[in-house]
Amino acid sequence: MKNYFGKNLRYLRLSNNMTQKDLSTELHTSHQSVSNYERGQRFCNLDTLVQVSELFDISIDDLLKKKLY
Repeated sequence: MKNYFGKNLRYLRLSNNMTQKDLSTELHTSHQSVSNYERGQRFCNLDTLVQVSELFDISIDDLLKKKLY
């Protein structure tokens, strides 16, 4: 199964005119963590995944499996 999370996160962040710092503030994490998520170097925990889903009003399934960009 292909995981699109990192690229989708970047796409959603940029589509909403947010910097990595803006997003990290919303998610209560560091901008380095956001960078790592977007590059596929790390995956966020379940709580953060739910926050991303709610913030961008997208299902977790679409966030992970659907190519949005």
